[in-house]
Order: sequence, then structure tokens, then C-alpha cells
Amino acid sequence: MTDYEQQAYEFLQETGTRINIEYETTVDGFPNSDDILPHRKYNVTLKRGKKKFSYPFYDSYNNFRLKKDPTTYDVLACLQTYEPEADMWEFARNYGYTIDSEESYKNVRNIWHGVWQEYCGLSELYEPEWLERLGEIQ
Repeated sequence: MTDYEQQAYEFLQETGTRINIEYETTVDGFPNSDDILPHRKYNVTLKRGKKKFSYPFYDSYNNFRLKKDPTTYDVLACLQTYEPEADMWEFARNYGYTIDSEESYKNVRNIWHGVWQEYCGLSELYEPEWLERLGEIQ
């Protein structure tokens, strides 16, 4: 077990969180991206007490190529653990998105909305101190 995987394992133990990583399908590329390489899509569920949060996780092309499953670290390290920008245009500027068409506007809006959904779901599962700790798993 790597140091990173150990951090993820300890976080789950200390917070009483159970995790389920379930393979869903293989897709060509990530959604909202120009990436066309194959990736595996998983459904990840975090359960803590009576609360749970589920989200899609798209694994790397390298793991696909090596036929390697994602680790607990992989699926925890990419989560949105701090409050995103309230304004979509500010979000776009801060993350380098260009909005120059109706299509790019819809794309950024969907990403921004997804980031907010993820943050809100995690906020219901964890107190701010635990969200901060989760964000430090890197």
C-alpha cells in the first residue's frame, strides 16, 4: 500500500465511511472533453451512518490500458472539497474555460453545476474539518 492509499484508508477509518466502487461501463473519452481515449466509468458510493453520496468516476486511460482497477485513493483524491465559485463566469475564468458559443456556455454550465452537486453532496456527508482533511489526500 502506498502512502497515498494509506491516507485514503485512514480517512475512511477515522470518519466511519464505507466505500463501494462499482464498474459501470467503458466509454470513449471523458464527458465534456475533447479526450477520445477509452476509460472505464465507475459508480462510487460513500456511506457514513445513514447518509450516502454517489458519484460517477472516470478512471484514467493508463489504468484502462493496464487493465488496472482504480484505488480508493484514486476515487477520493479528485473530489471537490471546497466551496466552488458562486458565479459561473468567475468559475470559468478561474479554471481556464473559454465561453465563446452557446455550446461552450452549456458545457461550462454543466461542469459548474456538477462541481456544485459534488461539493453539496460531500458537505452533507462530512463536517468542514473532515472536508478539509479529505482535500489534503494528495
